[in-house]
Amino acid sequence: MDDDYRQPSPYSAGIFADSTNDHINECIARIETLKLKILGNSRIYDFEQHDFLSELNTLRAAYLHLCTLAPPVANAVHERVKPAPPTRSRENLELEGVLGSNHQIAANLDRIARIAPSQLTVLLEGETGSGKELFARIIHLNSKRDKFVAVNCGALPSGVIESELFGHSKGSFTGATADRKGRFEEASGGTIFLDEVGELEPLAQVKLLRTLDVGEIQRVGSDRVTKVDVRVIAATNRNLEQMVTNGQFREDLFFRLNICHLLIPPLRERRDEIQLLLEYFIRKVCADNGIPVPSLDAELKQFLVETYHYPGNIRELKNLGMYIAHIYDGRPVRIGDLPQRYTRAHVDPAPPHPDDDHRVVRDRAERSHLSELLLRHNGDIKAVCSALDLSRARLYQLMKKHHLKPDEFRQR
Repeated sequence: MDDDYRQPSPYSAGIFADSTNDHINECIARIETLKLKILGNSRIYDFEQHDFLSELNTLRAAYLHLCTLAPPVANAVHERVKPAPPTRSRENLELEGVLGSNHQIAANLDRIARIAPSQLTVLLEGETGSGKELFARIIHLNSKRDKFVAVNCGALPSGVIESELFGHSKGSFTGATADRKGRFEEASGGTIFLDEVGELEPLAQVKLLRTLDVGEIQRVGSDRVTKVDVRVIAATNRNLEQMVTNGQFREDLFFRLNICHLLIPPLRERRDEIQLLLEYFIRKVCADNGIPVPSLDAELKQFLVETYHYPGNIRELKNLGMYIAHIYDGRPVRIGDLPQRYTRAHVDPAPPHPDDDHRVVRDRAERSHLSELLLRHNGDIKAVCSALDLSRARLYQLMKKHHLKPDEFRQR
């Protein structure tokens, strides 16, 4: 592997930041950055990519496991090492809650490796709490753009969205006692993240479309046009296509935002990562507060990993870890110790998500088709890739997803 793979991560200038959490996030970020570079390097054969990515995933899992076992040790190591001076500011990202071996996340990382350095507009779609803003920050940090400005469009009162995004001139309305820059002007040279973009008012949608098309903004109450250089990353937890059909969202704006679409999977589709993430969140809280690490009884573990649906996704899991850490009284934490919504869900499990049945059927059909082709071609990866018109890397991702190995289909 050449020197390009040993360059500092774009997430930070140094391995150690201002806290153990930064140190952990930095190491994970470096692993994920290596994965991005491997996926984007045409000099590495596809079968080598698979081996490299497998080793890096193993390393990531082992590292996080060690962090859950001994966060105080990580603190001790951190205290003995003088932090390298950062060359740029860096947000404190909970990367371990977003990046993982889930096939959808792997596909997103593959896409990010290619589009992050560009100026392409990105639309992130996912449920509340699934990590859309963190993905937006990762895209930004893998680009060469300056600042990152986040705006929650759903949190802005009706009537002020336009002023907040595009600014206003003195006297343009009651209370406008001075000229004010909007968030687009503040973000010029960098990236603006528009969360809950589906909540934009019609007039703001028109202005946003113009900004995307010609790179200009016009403050409320002003005739002057200002040029801005902004990359837009938008996010939504709503079905924008349906909103277009219902006349609630502009079709031309939807197509302009949807140049690159990334779907962020909900936590219930990442069950193999739930226990590791929960343990990490619990132990991090305990280390920060100097309190003992609780134990969970077997029934609670099984419920949280295999049954509970996590409507709040990663955000809910993190808050649950904080709650468990603080209620521990020396005996194993049980389901009855949790807030009422969890005890109710244990007694009366939530019905399957409406998309779950469709995904199960689709995955079964996908696995069956892959197995049939592998058997027909005697486990010949090149032949299967040709039949499906897939790269080796993508085929290996699918085989890993469905726990298929080519050797199992080769006649001896």
